Amino acid sequence: MTPKLQLTYKITPVILAGGSGKRLWPLSREKYPKQYLSIVSKNTLLQDTILRLRGIKNVNSPIVVCNIEHRSFVNQQCQDIGYDQPRIIIEEEGRNTLPAITLATLESLNEEDSIILVLSSDHLLKNNEAFSNSIHSASDIAAEGSIILLGVEPSYPHTGYGYIKVSESHNKNFLKFEKFIEKPTLRDAKSYISQGKFLWNSGIFVFKASEIIKEIREHEPETLELASYSLKNAIRKDNFIFPDNSFFKKIRSNSIDYAIFENTKNIKVVELNSEWSDLGTWDSIFETSDKDKNGNYIIGDAHCINTQNSYINATNHMLVSIGVEDLIIVDTADATLVASKNQSDEIVKFLSKIKSSGRKENSTHLKVYRPWGFFEILENGKNFQVKKLHIKPHSKLSLQSHNKRSEHWVVVDGQATVTRDKCNHTLNSGGSIEIPIGTIHRLENLTNDPVEMIEVQIGQYLDEDDITRYADIYGRD
Repeated sequence: MTPKLQLTYKITPVILAGGSGKRLWPLSREKYPKQYLSIVSKNTLLQDTILRLRGIKNVNSPIVVCNIEHRSFVNQQCQDIGYDQPRIIIEEEGRNTLPAITLATLESLNEEDSIILVLSSDHLLKNNEAFSNSIHSASDIAAEGSIILLGVEPSYPHTGYGYIKVSESHNKNFLKFEKFIEKPTLRDAKSYISQGKFLWNSGIFVFKASEIIKEIREHEPETLELASYSLKNAIRKDNFIFPDNSFFKKIRSNSIDYAIFENTKNIKVVELNSEWSDLGTWDSIFETSDKDKNGNYIIGDAHCINTQNSYINATNHMLVSIGVEDLIIVDTADATLVASKNQSDEIVKFLSKIKSSGRKENSTHLKVYRPWGFFEILENGKNFQVKKLHIKPHSKLSLQSHNKRSEHWVVVDGQATVTRDKCNHTLNSGGSIEIPIGTIHRLENLTNDPVEMIEVQIGQYLDEDDITRYADIYGRD
Protein backbone atom coordinates (compact mmCIF):
# COMPACT_ATOMS: atom_id res chain seq x y z
CA MET A 1 0.00 0.00 0.00
CA THR A 2 1.38 3.41 -0.97
CA PRO A 3 1.87 5.52 2.17
CA LYS A 4 0.04 8.79 2.72
CA LEU A 5 2.60 11.51 2.09
CA GLN A 6 3.23 14.63 4.10
CA LEU A 7 3.88 17.32 1.50
CA THR A 8 5.36 19.88 3.88
CA TYR A 9 9.01 18.92 3.37
CA LYS A 10 11.50 18.37 0.58
CA ILE A 11 13.89 15.41 0.33
CA THR A 12 17.55 16.09 -0.48
CA PRO A 13 19.47 12.99 -1.61
CA VAL A 14 23.14 12.79 -0.60
CA ILE A 15 25.05 10.26 -2.69
CA LEU A 16 28.38 8.99 -1.36
CA ALA A 17 30.59 8.16 -4.34
CA GLY A 18 34.03 7.99 -2.77
CA GLY A 19 34.71 4.25 -2.61
CA SER A 20 37.60 2.50 -4.35
CA GLY A 21 35.86 -0.82 -5.13
CA LYS A 22 38.97 -2.95 -4.62
CA ARG A 23 37.06 -6.22 -4.36
CA LEU A 24 35.80 -5.87 -7.95
CA TRP A 25 39.29 -5.72 -9.43
CA PRO A 26 40.32 -5.95 -12.27
CA LEU A 27 37.25 -4.11 -13.65
CA SER A 28 37.27 -1.66 -10.75
CA ARG A 29 40.50 0.29 -10.18
CA GLU A 30 41.45 3.09 -7.79
CA LYS A 31 41.27 5.77 -10.47
CA TYR A 32 38.11 4.37 -12.11
CA PRO A 33 36.20 2.43 -9.42
CA LYS A 34 33.04 0.37 -9.64
CA GLN A 35 30.48 3.16 -9.13
CA TYR A 36 31.44 4.62 -12.53
CA LEU A 37 31.19 1.28 -14.37
CA SER A 38 28.27 -0.40 -16.13
CA ILE A 39 28.20 -3.70 -14.22
CA VAL A 40 24.55 -4.73 -13.88
CA SER A 41 22.81 -2.54 -16.51
CA LYS A 42 23.55 -0.25 -19.44
CA ASN A 43 23.94 2.59 -16.94
CA THR A 44 26.72 2.93 -14.41
CA LEU A 45 25.99 2.18 -10.75
CA LEU A 46 26.09 5.92 -9.99
CA GLN A 47 23.62 6.65 -12.79
CA ASP A 48 21.24 3.92 -11.61
CA THR A 49 21.37 5.41 -8.10
CA ILE A 50 20.43 8.85 -9.42
CA LEU A 51 17.72 7.58 -11.78
CA ARG A 52 16.15 5.68 -8.87
CA LEU A 53 15.34 9.05 -7.28
CA ARG A 54 12.80 9.93 -9.97
CA GLY A 55 10.12 7.88 -8.22
CA ILE A 56 10.40 9.92 -5.01
CA LYS A 57 7.98 12.79 -4.39
CA ASN A 58 9.22 16.29 -3.49
CA VAL A 59 12.85 15.39 -4.20
CA ASN A 60 15.59 17.96 -4.74
CA SER A 61 18.53 17.47 -7.08
CA PRO A 62 21.13 15.26 -5.41
CA ILE A 63 24.34 16.34 -3.74
CA VAL A 64 27.17 14.00 -4.68
CA VAL A 65 30.33 13.66 -2.56
CA CYS A 66 33.34 12.24 -4.37
CA ASN A 67 37.13 12.05 -4.59
CA ILE A 68 38.92 14.90 -6.36
CA GLU A 69 40.21 12.56 -9.08
CA HIS A 70 36.67 11.41 -9.93
CA ARG A 71 34.90 14.77 -10.17
CA SER A 72 34.84 14.82 -13.97
CA PHE A 73 33.37 11.30 -14.13
CA VAL A 74 30.59 12.30 -11.75
CA ASN A 75 29.81 15.49 -13.64
CA GLN A 76 29.75 13.80 -17.06
CA GLN A 77 27.73 10.80 -15.93
CA CYS A 78 25.14 13.09 -14.33
CA GLN A 79 24.90 15.12 -17.53
CA ASP A 80 24.50 11.96 -19.62
CA ILE A 81 21.24 11.14 -17.80
CA GLY A 82 19.84 14.67 -17.76
CA TYR A 83 21.25 16.23 -14.56
CA ASP A 84 23.16 19.18 -16.00
CA GLN A 85 24.20 20.97 -12.80
CA PRO A 86 24.49 18.51 -9.90
CA ARG A 87 26.09 19.86 -6.74
CA ILE A 88 29.36 17.97 -6.36
CA ILE A 89 31.37 18.24 -3.14
CA ILE A 90 35.02 17.37 -3.73
CA GLU A 91 37.10 15.65 -1.04
CA GLU A 92 40.85 16.02 -1.53
CA GLU A 93 41.31 13.07 0.81
CA GLY A 94 38.69 10.63 2.09
CA ARG A 95 37.56 10.92 5.72
CA ASN A 96 34.85 8.20 5.82
CA THR A 97 31.09 8.78 5.97
CA LEU A 98 30.68 11.17 8.91
CA PRO A 99 32.65 14.13 7.43
CA ALA A 100 31.13 13.57 3.98
CA ILE A 101 27.57 13.52 5.32
CA THR A 102 28.28 16.50 7.58
CA LEU A 103 29.52 18.59 4.64
CA ALA A 104 26.55 17.66 2.43
CA THR A 105 24.03 18.32 5.21
CA LEU A 106 25.52 21.72 5.97
CA GLU A 107 25.42 22.54 2.27
CA SER A 108 21.74 21.57 2.09
CA LEU A 109 20.95 23.83 5.06
CA ASN A 110 22.10 26.82 3.01
CA GLU A 111 18.75 26.49 1.25
CA GLU A 112 16.30 24.77 3.61
CA ASP A 113 15.90 22.31 6.47
CA SER A 114 15.02 19.33 4.30
CA ILE A 115 14.93 15.59 4.85
CA ILE A 116 18.33 14.09 4.00
CA LEU A 117 18.38 10.74 2.19
CA VAL A 118 21.86 9.21 2.31
CA LEU A 119 22.64 6.67 -0.42
CA SER A 120 25.72 4.78 -1.50
CA SER A 121 26.50 4.96 -5.20
CA ASP A 122 27.12 1.22 -5.63
CA HIS A 123 23.95 -0.55 -4.46
CA LEU A 124 21.56 -2.66 -6.50
CA LEU A 125 17.80 -2.32 -5.93
CA LYS A 126 15.45 -4.16 -8.27
CA ASN A 127 12.07 -2.69 -7.28
CA ASN A 128 12.15 1.10 -7.60
CA GLU A 129 8.49 1.52 -6.63
CA ALA A 130 8.99 -0.39 -3.38
CA PHE A 131 12.16 1.63 -2.76
CA SER A 132 10.30 4.93 -3.22
CA ASN A 133 7.47 3.83 -0.90
CA SER A 134 9.97 2.86 1.80
CA ILE A 135 11.72 6.24 1.48
CA HIS A 136 8.39 8.07 1.74
CA SER A 137 7.51 6.13 4.90
CA ALA A 138 10.93 6.78 6.40
CA SER A 139 10.76 10.48 5.53
CA ASP A 140 7.38 10.92 7.24
CA ILE A 141 8.88 9.56 10.46
CA ALA A 142 12.14 11.49 10.05
CA ALA A 143 10.16 14.72 9.66
CA GLU A 144 9.10 14.26 13.29
CA GLY A 145 12.74 14.19 14.42
CA SER A 146 13.91 10.56 14.30
CA ILE A 147 16.96 9.09 12.58
CA ILE A 148 15.85 6.29 10.28
CA LEU A 149 17.91 3.28 9.21
CA LEU A 150 16.67 1.24 6.27
CA GLY A 151 16.96 -2.49 6.95
CA VAL A 152 16.56 -5.39 4.53
CA GLU A 153 15.14 -8.82 5.39
CA PRO A 154 18.00 -11.29 4.84
CA SER A 155 17.48 -13.76 2.01
CA TYR A 156 20.44 -15.93 3.01
CA PRO A 157 23.14 -15.96 5.74
CA HIS A 158 25.49 -13.39 4.22
CA THR A 159 28.73 -12.91 6.18
CA GLY A 160 29.84 -9.78 4.34
CA TYR A 161 27.03 -7.48 5.53
CA GLY A 162 26.41 -5.73 8.82
CA TYR A 163 23.18 -6.59 10.63
CA ILE A 164 20.67 -4.63 12.72
CA LYS A 165 18.87 -6.30 15.60
CA VAL A 166 15.31 -5.00 15.83
CA SER A 167 12.15 -5.57 17.85
CA GLU A 168 8.48 -4.84 17.30
CA SER A 169 7.06 -1.45 18.20
CA HIS A 170 3.51 -0.30 18.93
CA ASN A 171 3.74 1.74 15.72
CA LYS A 172 3.53 -0.56 12.71
CA ASN A 173 5.32 1.96 10.48
CA PHE A 174 8.71 1.28 12.06
CA LEU A 175 10.70 -1.19 14.18
CA LYS A 176 12.63 -0.53 17.37
CA PHE A 177 16.39 -0.40 16.99
CA GLU A 178 18.29 -2.69 19.38
CA LYS A 179 21.92 -2.77 18.22
CA PHE A 180 24.37 -3.03 15.32
CA ILE A 181 26.23 -6.26 14.61
CA GLU A 182 29.29 -6.26 12.39
CA LYS A 183 29.96 -8.89 9.74
CA PRO A 184 29.14 -12.20 11.50
CA THR A 185 30.45 -15.72 11.16
CA LEU A 186 28.41 -18.07 9.00
CA ARG A 187 27.12 -19.81 12.12
CA ASP A 188 25.92 -16.54 13.64
CA ALA A 189 24.39 -15.38 10.34
CA LYS A 190 22.34 -18.57 10.14
CA SER A 191 21.21 -18.04 13.72
CA TYR A 192 20.11 -14.46 12.97
CA ILE A 193 17.96 -15.60 10.08
CA SER A 194 16.32 -18.35 12.12
CA GLN A 195 15.45 -15.86 14.88
CA GLY A 196 13.82 -13.42 12.48
CA LYS A 197 14.84 -10.40 14.56
CA PHE A 198 17.73 -9.24 12.38
CA LEU A 199 17.92 -7.19 9.18
CA TRP A 200 20.77 -6.41 6.86
CA ASN A 201 22.06 -2.88 7.36
CA SER A 202 21.52 -1.34 3.91
CA GLY A 203 23.62 1.76 4.59
CA ILE A 204 20.65 3.92 3.55
CA PHE A 205 19.77 6.60 6.12
CA VAL A 206 17.01 9.21 6.38
CA PHE A 207 16.93 12.13 8.81
CA LYS A 208 16.05 15.80 9.06
CA ALA A 209 19.07 17.99 8.34
CA SER A 210 18.77 20.05 11.53
CA GLU A 211 18.35 16.92 13.67
CA ILE A 212 21.50 15.17 12.45
CA ILE A 213 23.49 18.40 12.87
CA LYS A 214 22.23 18.55 16.47
CA GLU A 215 23.45 14.97 17.02
CA ILE A 216 26.84 15.72 15.44
CA ARG A 217 27.19 18.85 17.60
CA GLU A 218 26.58 16.72 20.71
CA HIS A 219 28.74 13.71 19.86
CA GLU A 220 31.37 15.03 17.39
CA PRO A 221 31.63 18.81 17.91
CA GLU A 222 35.14 19.06 16.46
CA THR A 223 34.04 17.40 13.23
CA LEU A 224 31.14 19.83 12.92
CA GLU A 225 33.35 22.85 13.60
CA LEU A 226 36.04 21.88 11.09
CA ALA A 227 33.48 20.88 8.44
CA SER A 228 31.69 24.21 8.92
CA TYR A 229 34.92 26.19 8.46
CA SER A 230 35.95 24.13 5.42
CA LEU A 231 32.58 24.71 3.76
CA LYS A 232 32.44 28.40 4.68
CA ASN A 233 35.82 28.90 3.00
CA ALA A 234 35.15 26.56 0.09
CA ILE A 235 36.01 27.42 -3.49
CA ARG A 236 32.92 27.22 -5.68
CA LYS A 237 33.41 26.81 -9.40
CA ASP A 238 30.41 26.08 -11.62
CA ASN A 239 28.65 23.21 -9.83
CA PHE A 240 31.78 22.03 -7.98
CA ILE A 241 32.35 22.74 -4.28
CA PHE A 242 35.95 22.44 -3.05
CA PRO A 243 35.98 22.58 0.78
CA ASP A 244 39.00 24.33 2.29
CA ASN A 245 41.39 21.43 2.80
CA SER A 246 43.40 23.26 5.48
CA PHE A 247 40.39 22.59 7.74
CA PHE A 248 39.02 19.42 6.17
CA LYS A 249 42.26 17.45 6.43
CA LYS A 250 42.21 17.97 10.21
CA ILE A 251 38.92 16.09 10.58
CA ARG A 252 39.33 12.67 12.15
CA SER A 253 38.26 9.84 9.84
CA ASN A 254 35.07 8.31 11.26
CA SER A 255 31.90 6.58 10.12
CA ILE A 256 28.49 7.96 11.00
CA ASP A 257 27.52 4.52 12.32
CA TYR A 258 30.19 4.53 15.04
CA ALA A 259 30.20 8.25 15.78
CA ILE A 260 26.47 9.00 15.89
CA PHE A 261 24.18 6.02 15.48
CA GLU A 262 25.79 3.98 18.26
CA ASN A 263 25.61 6.95 20.64
CA THR A 264 22.07 8.20 20.14
CA LYS A 265 18.72 6.93 21.39
CA ASN A 266 16.85 8.54 18.54
CA ILE A 267 16.99 5.72 15.97
CA LYS A 268 14.13 3.88 14.35
CA VAL A 269 14.24 1.23 11.63
CA VAL A 270 12.09 1.05 8.51
CA GLU A 271 12.15 -2.08 6.39
CA LEU A 272 13.26 -1.62 2.80
CA ASN A 273 10.78 -3.67 0.82
CA SER A 274 12.94 -4.18 -2.24
CA GLU A 275 15.51 -6.70 -3.36
CA TRP A 276 18.79 -5.08 -2.34
CA SER A 277 22.47 -5.89 -2.68
CA ASP A 278 25.69 -4.14 -1.77
CA LEU A 279 27.70 -4.91 -4.90
CA GLY A 280 30.95 -5.18 -3.00
CA THR A 281 32.34 -8.53 -4.20
CA TRP A 282 32.31 -10.68 -7.30
CA ASP A 283 30.34 -13.24 -5.34
CA SER A 284 27.57 -10.67 -4.70
CA ILE A 285 27.59 -9.70 -8.39
CA PHE A 286 27.16 -13.37 -9.29
CA GLU A 287 24.32 -13.87 -6.79
CA THR A 288 22.30 -10.99 -8.30
CA SER A 289 22.93 -11.89 -11.96
CA ASP A 290 20.53 -13.73 -14.27
CA LYS A 291 22.07 -17.13 -15.01
CA ASP A 292 21.77 -19.61 -17.85
CA LYS A 293 20.69 -23.26 -17.60
CA ASN A 294 24.15 -24.23 -16.35
CA GLY A 295 24.10 -21.65 -13.57
CA ASN A 296 26.57 -19.37 -15.37
CA TYR A 297 26.49 -15.64 -15.95
CA ILE A 298 28.41 -14.92 -19.14
CA ILE A 299 29.18 -11.58 -20.75
CA GLY A 300 31.37 -10.97 -23.80
CA ASP A 301 33.11 -13.37 -26.18
CA ALA A 302 33.17 -16.40 -23.86
CA HIS A 303 32.88 -20.03 -25.02
CA CYS A 304 32.06 -22.31 -22.11
CA ILE A 305 32.28 -26.11 -22.27
CA ASN A 306 31.29 -28.22 -19.26
CA THR A 307 31.31 -25.03 -17.18
CA GLN A 308 28.92 -24.55 -14.27
CA ASN A 309 27.97 -21.99 -11.61
CA SER A 310 30.53 -19.43 -12.73
CA TYR A 311 30.73 -15.70 -13.45
CA ILE A 312 32.62 -15.04 -16.69
CA ASN A 313 33.32 -11.55 -18.03
CA ALA A 314 35.17 -11.62 -21.36
CA THR A 315 34.58 -8.20 -22.91
CA ASN A 316 38.20 -7.79 -23.98
CA HIS A 317 38.81 -10.80 -26.23
CA MET A 318 37.88 -14.46 -26.72
CA LEU A 319 37.87 -16.56 -23.56
CA VAL A 320 37.41 -20.35 -23.42
CA SER A 321 36.58 -22.32 -20.27
CA ILE A 322 36.52 -26.12 -20.17
CA GLY A 323 35.52 -28.33 -17.26
CA VAL A 324 35.39 -25.74 -14.50
CA GLU A 325 32.82 -24.70 -11.88
CA ASP A 326 32.29 -22.18 -9.10
CA LEU A 327 34.77 -19.69 -10.59
CA ILE A 328 34.99 -15.95 -11.07
CA ILE A 329 36.78 -15.20 -14.36
CA VAL A 330 37.21 -11.54 -15.34
CA ASP A 331 39.41 -10.65 -18.30
CA THR A 332 40.62 -7.12 -19.11
CA ALA A 333 43.25 -5.74 -21.48
CA ASP A 334 46.06 -5.82 -18.90
CA ALA A 335 44.94 -8.24 -16.17
CA THR A 336 42.88 -11.44 -15.78
CA LEU A 337 41.33 -12.73 -12.56
CA VAL A 338 40.57 -16.41 -12.00
CA ALA A 339 39.24 -17.10 -8.49
CA SER A 340 37.08 -19.53 -6.57
CA LYS A 341 33.83 -17.79 -5.71
CA ASN A 342 34.34 -18.32 -1.99
CA GLN A 343 37.84 -16.79 -2.04
CA SER A 344 37.34 -13.67 -4.15
CA ASP A 345 37.87 -11.50 -1.04
CA GLU A 346 41.57 -12.37 -1.24
CA ILE A 347 41.81 -9.74 -3.99
CA VAL A 348 42.35 -6.98 -1.43
CA LYS A 349 45.47 -8.65 -0.01
CA PHE A 350 46.82 -9.16 -3.51
CA LEU A 351 46.27 -5.52 -4.46
CA SER A 352 48.14 -4.32 -1.37
CA LYS A 353 51.06 -6.50 -2.41
CA ILE A 354 51.30 -5.26 -6.00
CA LYS A 355 50.78 -1.63 -4.94
CA SER A 356 53.77 -1.81 -2.60
CA SER A 357 55.86 -3.24 -5.45
CA GLY A 358 55.06 -0.29 -7.71
CA ARG A 359 52.72 -2.05 -10.15
CA LYS A 360 50.08 0.19 -11.74
CA GLU A 361 47.45 -2.46 -12.42
CA ASN A 362 45.86 -1.85 -9.02
CA SER A 363 45.05 1.77 -9.83
CA THR A 364 44.69 2.31 -13.59
CA HIS A 365 43.45 0.63 -16.74
CA LEU A 366 45.14 0.79 -20.12
CA LYS A 367 42.04 2.79 -21.12
CA VAL A 368 41.94 6.00 -19.07
CA TYR A 369 38.97 8.37 -19.07
CA ARG A 370 39.38 12.12 -19.05
CA PRO A 371 36.85 15.01 -19.10
CA TRP A 372 37.56 15.48 -22.83
CA GLY A 373 37.22 11.78 -23.75
CA PHE A 374 39.74 9.01 -23.16
CA PHE A 375 43.10 7.61 -24.16
CA GLU A 376 44.11 3.99 -24.51
CA ILE A 377 47.66 2.67 -24.26
CA LEU A 378 48.29 0.47 -27.30
CA GLU A 379 51.98 -0.32 -26.85
CA ASN A 380 54.95 0.73 -24.77
CA GLY A 381 58.61 -0.12 -24.46
CA LYS A 382 61.95 1.43 -23.65
CA ASN A 383 61.69 5.20 -24.24
CA PHE A 384 58.41 5.05 -26.22
CA GLN A 385 54.65 4.73 -25.75
CA VAL A 386 51.78 4.61 -28.27
CA LYS A 387 48.29 5.81 -27.36
CA LYS A 388 44.95 6.14 -29.08
CA LEU A 389 43.13 9.38 -28.18
CA HIS A 390 39.37 9.93 -28.43
CA ILE A 391 38.34 13.59 -28.14
CA LYS A 392 34.64 14.26 -27.71
CA PRO A 393 32.87 16.91 -29.84
CA HIS A 394 33.49 20.49 -28.66
CA SER A 395 36.10 19.35 -26.12
CA LYS A 396 39.72 20.27 -25.63
CA LEU A 397 42.74 19.23 -23.65
CA SER A 398 44.51 21.68 -21.37
CA LEU A 399 47.10 24.15 -22.68
CA GLN A 400 50.21 22.29 -21.57
CA SER A 401 53.83 21.33 -22.05
CA HIS A 402 56.06 18.34 -21.20
CA ASN A 403 59.61 18.51 -19.88
CA LYS A 404 60.71 14.94 -20.55
CA ARG A 405 58.99 13.76 -23.73
CA SER A 406 58.15 14.75 -27.27
CA GLU A 407 54.92 13.72 -29.01
CA HIS A 408 53.90 12.95 -32.58
CA TRP A 409 50.18 13.14 -33.40
CA VAL A 410 48.42 11.55 -36.37
CA VAL A 411 44.70 12.13 -36.97
CA VAL A 412 42.92 8.88 -37.82
CA ASP A 413 39.36 10.20 -38.03
CA GLY A 414 37.77 13.64 -37.72
CA GLN A 415 39.24 17.13 -37.72
CA ALA A 416 41.56 18.32 -34.95
CA THR A 417 42.71 21.83 -34.13
CA VAL A 418 46.21 22.03 -32.66
CA THR A 419 47.78 25.03 -30.93
CA ARG A 420 51.60 24.88 -31.01
CA ASP A 421 53.60 27.84 -29.74
CA LYS A 422 50.66 30.23 -30.32
CA CYS A 423 50.12 29.05 -33.94
CA ASN A 424 46.95 27.15 -34.87
CA HIS A 425 46.98 24.12 -37.19
CA THR A 426 43.97 22.27 -38.61
CA LEU A 427 44.57 18.55 -39.14
CA ASN A 428 42.22 16.31 -41.09
CA SER A 429 42.35 12.52 -41.34
CA GLY A 430 45.92 11.50 -42.18
CA GLY A 431 47.39 14.80 -41.01
CA SER A 432 50.21 14.83 -38.46
CA ILE A 433 52.25 17.21 -36.34
CA GLU A 434 55.31 17.10 -34.07
CA ILE A 435 55.24 18.47 -30.48
CA PRO A 436 58.88 18.88 -29.31
CA ILE A 437 59.91 18.73 -25.65
CA GLY A 438 58.95 21.91 -23.79
CA THR A 439 56.55 23.16 -26.48
CA ILE A 440 53.34 24.76 -25.19
CA HIS A 441 50.48 23.09 -27.03
CA ARG A 442 46.80 22.24 -26.99
CA LEU A 443 44.55 19.77 -28.82
CA GLU A 444 40.92 20.70 -29.56
CA ASN A 445 37.89 19.23 -31.29
CA LEU A 446 35.76 22.11 -32.58
CA THR A 447 33.43 19.87 -34.59
CA ASN A 448 30.22 17.93 -33.94
CA ASP A 449 31.95 14.57 -34.42
CA PRO A 450 34.55 12.72 -32.32
CA VAL A 451 38.23 12.90 -33.21
CA GLU A 452 40.40 9.76 -33.14
CA MET A 453 44.18 10.20 -33.02
CA ILE A 454 47.34 8.18 -32.54
CA GLU A 455 49.92 9.70 -30.19
CA VAL A 456 53.51 8.46 -30.15
CA GLN A 457 55.51 9.59 -27.11
CA ILE A 458 59.32 9.54 -27.13
CA GLY A 459 61.41 10.11 -24.01
CA GLN A 460 63.15 8.55 -21.05
CA TYR A 461 60.19 9.34 -18.74
CA LEU A 462 56.62 8.86 -20.00
CA ASP A 463 54.36 8.94 -16.91
CA GLU A 464 51.28 11.15 -16.80
CA ASP A 465 52.73 13.50 -14.18
CA ASP A 466 55.15 14.99 -16.74
CA ILE A 467 52.76 17.81 -17.51
CA THR A 468 52.60 21.55 -16.83
CA ARG A 469 49.15 23.04 -17.34
CA TYR A 470 48.72 26.72 -18.18
CA ALA A 471 44.96 26.77 -18.78
CA ASP A 472 42.26 24.15 -18.41
CA ILE A 473 38.47 24.39 -18.74
CA TYR A 474 38.08 21.46 -16.30
CA GLY A 475 39.81 23.21 -13.40
CA ARG A 476 42.95 21.05 -13.36
CA ASP A 477 45.43 23.92 -13.77
